[in-house]
Amino acid sequence: MPTFAGLKLKNMLNKNKMRKTIRITCMLAFLFLGMMQAKADDPIRKGNALKAEQLTNGKIVLFKGVGNNNTKWINWQNLSTEKPEARCLFLIEYVNESDKEQGFRLKRLTDNKYIGGTKTNNSNIEFKDNQSDATIFIIDPNATTGENLTLPTGATKEELYHLRYKVKDGAAMYLNVQDGRNNTQSTPKYMNGTGSWSFVATFDAALYAKDMLNNYKASEYKIGEGVGEFSDSAGNFTTAQQTAATALQGLQSGSPSVENIKSALTVAPTLETAINQLTIKLPQPGYYRLKNAQNNNYISSNSQSTGRPLMTAEASDAVFFLSGDSKLVSKNLFCLNNYNLEAGLGVATEFKASKGKIGCYAIKNAGAYFAGMATGAQLDHHTNEQNGLTLLECAWTLEPVTDYTGSITKNMSGTEYATISSPVALTIPEGVEAYKVTVSQGNKAASLVKLSKDILPAGVGALLKKTGGNGTFTFNFSEHTGDAGAANTDNNLKPLYENKVFAANSNAVYILAKDGNDYGFFLLWQEGSDEDRTVAKHKAYLELPVAPANALRSIMIGGATTGINSIETGKAENEVYFDLQGRRVNNPKKGLYITSKGKKVIFN
Repeated sequence: MPTFAGLKLKNMLNKNKMRKTIRITCMLAFLFLGMMQAKADDPIRKGNALKAEQLTNGKIVLFKGVGNNNTKWINWQNLSTEKPEARCLFLIEYVNESDKEQGFRLKRLTDNKYIGGTKTNNSNIEFKDNQSDATIFIIDPNATTGENLTLPTGATKEELYHLRYKVKDGAAMYLNVQDGRNNTQSTPKYMNGTGSWSFVATFDAALYAKDMLNNYKASEYKIGEGVGEFSDSAGNFTTAQQTAATALQGLQSGSPSVENIKSALTVAPTLETAINQLTIKLPQPGYYRLKNAQNNNYISSNSQSTGRPLMTAEASDAVFFLSGDSKLVSKNLFCLNNYNLEAGLGVATEFKASKGKIGCYAIKNAGAYFAGMATGAQLDHHTNEQNGLTLLECAWTLEPVTDYTGSITKNMSGTEYATISSPVALTIPEGVEAYKVTVSQGNKAASLVKLSKDILPAGVGALLKKTGGNGTFTFNFSEHTGDAGAANTDNNLKPLYENKVFAANSNAVYILAKDGNDYGFFLLWQEGSDEDRTVAKHKAYLELPVAPANALRSIMIGGATTGINSIETGKAENEVYFDLQGRRVNNPKKGLYITSKGKKVIFN
């Protein structure tokens, strides 16, 4: 007769051969266990599944199916459940503790009734009040013969993490987690089959309940208004968290009570629902460092060029501005698009609660979730939604920054006008006004229209007029976006997000310059020259849809700034510029130059 612990085997024909087989099997099992240590999510291991010899008298247990059609929690009377419930709690009760081979009873702890009933094939399991009517069970040692078992990857049936509960007396009859003739889930039965439905994983209920509550990590969810904190709009989380904490405290004792375990199983689904109802607070516009949860480093914002930014360990090199329209802007005014820095307006960024680490964000931009890499490597990405939300390398802590302000500085000493543009909205300081420039149909007239007093929207080219101050003006990044649509309506000034080289055969391009005492937009063109012209980033230029040879030479700004008073007519001439040392200059930069006609021209 097989023993309860499953350690004696019948009909051993060659003991030496069997011992060798057992030694090899155990070695393989230990190898597999070592390989699987990182598989923390395998429920049979994570849930402290018991071997036969661990089913001691008085132990409170839970049962879980391991067959292909049922991996749910067993209550031995009704359909299995997704989560373990109080009615799934059973007590191991030996017939004779000093003689374990006499078997044991299974006692349901919700009503102290025993598993019993007629023990014939396909008969229903019944629950009995009297101990004398209880079925006596042993653990079948032949637990390696079942097929279609749902075991952890790399595990073997020889590990005995699954058990078969056999009726001690009479023909071979087993507890089946469901009707053995059914391919879909059904109620448990007594069956004489040896298929996968006669196998279950058995858990120490107290340990499982404790692990289950700890795995929710409820204490790591911070309710509040800050970055990485959560909103409990349904109002259920705090209560569920407190109840779970009390239950967990009871489970920490050396011998937790049945009520402690019941409380834990009862509050677990409530706590899970409350957690699922939490919403992470979205970051407000401002300055942040993006710190990777896996590599403990940052996305660098100091890049001098476009492309994928590097990962850095230096916090001072990692400050980004989150604009009012959710664009991430680097210190050097590059915007993130996908997982690249670009000289442009960028793409709005989505922030979602990461499932990889509580309180962190999964950051999505243009379909790509940012994925952190080792320090010195380039930022990477995942396009798979599941990976982006769950992988630790895609989890980011947002660190608010209060000691840095991004800005563009304009030195207007010695000049009344300048141009400006930016991929992020800017505050307009005191002492300067911003205008858009509109050239009428046919390019025969133009006018200046004053923009908002406070905000220069992103992507808007503007003409600046100094009205006061010492000549140096700081345009700080603005959390407010302004009205870019209105500012760009009928605005012929175009923004520049990086230094731009204009070919000689491009459309008529005009840049701001000073001719004597007069300011205007001068044609950037040379007849017969193949040399390009460069205009510096964060300025603005006029571009008219005509060939340079047919364009006006200049559009002058005169008198009041409510309009452009005069437009010089006629085709552009081949203007030649000389510096103050008399050397010919093909590409005038910022400064004072003399034309071939003797005029002084200042390029700003």
